[in-house]
Amino acid sequence: MRVIECLQVLNKSVGVGFSGGRLPVLDYWRVPVAACLYNTSSEAVSGEGLPSADCVLGYIGSTPWRQIEGQFREALTESVEAAKREGWFNRPVLCAVDFHDDEYYGEYTFGVVGCFSKHGTNKCFRVATLDVCEAGRRFTLAVMPVFKGTTATAVLKHLVREARKFVKIRCLLLDRWFYSICVFRALGRLKLKYIVCAKQTDKLLKAVWGRTFLEYTLKNSKDAYTVDLSVYRPDAQNIWVYATNLSSRPETVAFTYKRRWGIETGFKSKNKYSANTTTRRYKIRLFFILLAVVLFNLWVLVNLVADSATIRRLKPKTEYSTKVTIFKFKQSFLQQLTDDG
Repeated sequence: MRVIECLQVLNKSVGVGFSGGRLPVLDYWRVPVAACLYNTSSEAVSGEGLPSADCVLGYIGSTPWRQIEGQFREALTESVEAAKREGWFNRPVLCAVDFHDDEYYGEYTFGVVGCFSKHGTNKCFRVATLDVCEAGRRFTLAVMPVFKGTTATAVLKHLVREARKFVKIRCLLLDRWFYSICVFRALGRLKLKYIVCAKQTDKLLKAVWGRTFLEYTLKNSKDAYTVDLSVYRPDAQNIWVYATNLSSRPETVAFTYKRRWGIETGFKSKNKYSANTTTRRYKIRLFFILLAVVLFNLWVLVNLVADSATIRRLKPKTEYSTKVTIFKFKQSFLQQLTDDG
């Protein structure tokens, strides 16, 4: 897929007012896309025949954030459908849910949530994503903005509903944030196979002592729910406990959950498509976060097409070294961006 085609897909799906400008609409898209690919600011890549950064960001900032979210969902759909046309994701896939944080420095404003302290701040703009986490096919299927007060159940229901439009989920891998009674009830209603990393409290560790499998009841002031726990001890010092409805051996459950770390690799890759901005405006922050997700999907799609034979032969325990690296992809994209300009 050539750059001009990518920009046309973005413009078709994401209408942020660029068509109302004096320059050709695709020229407006070149500014944010180049900012993401160079990991720099819009100001650094604008000018020389392109619209100014203030003009581009002004159009983005005048668009309601819900409209930006909905339109990028369409762009995400385009990338997933392109992968399906190549014959991918026709069988049930292993998926995981996680969060992507865009670190923020400043006073609390709309869209900012608290997070673990990192790089001198404990505030961020956050989105949740549901990704395929199989080697060579780490594709983002669904995205949801997260605000203060957004519940784990709401995140789970929305992402699963969106992802099921494209794929059948073989098993869903969830971290400790989802270890709650409400989530387990939702997983039951959604009829999903799952592995959830358990919160290792003193009470839980005492209950699993000397066991590899047991039923465990979670309780709060209003409710109780019984889950099956799988306990795996890789060595004398470590213990891994998972809530799961899979009838697999503890080592199999642990290995399957370990594949969730593929989503962490995906987040590192997405960060390589992140533009730099210090704006407090949620609309602009969300726009650049979602643009990075779409560019990441395009990179995965390029590899699925360029190296399909290798990826199809991958076994579950095999990792995949991309044929088209992020550097090569960005270099080619930027070269075409310049040539087509």
